[in-house]
Amino acid sequence: MNYRTEKIIIDDNGQKFKVGDTVGVTFNKASGHEGGGFGSATIAKITDTGFQYSQGGKKPKTVQLKNIKEIYKYR
Repeated sequence: MNYRTEKIIIDDNGQKFKVGDTVGVTFNKASGHEGGGFGSATIAKITDTGFQYSQGGKKPKTVQLKNIKEIYKYR
């Protein structure tokens, strides 16, 4: 048998986000960019402290969970 593990992000409401999901993010005050954020980003990799994302084929960027106010599914 073959096995694999997956990391997922789960918010306080139980909504799950995994690699390949297209999401939007709103930053919190601790980030220094309160109210700012981004949309239409595809989660490329989930780490212990956050995740890497890409937008439109650009080089992947990283965001830390401690700087996020909200993650939402982007349509």
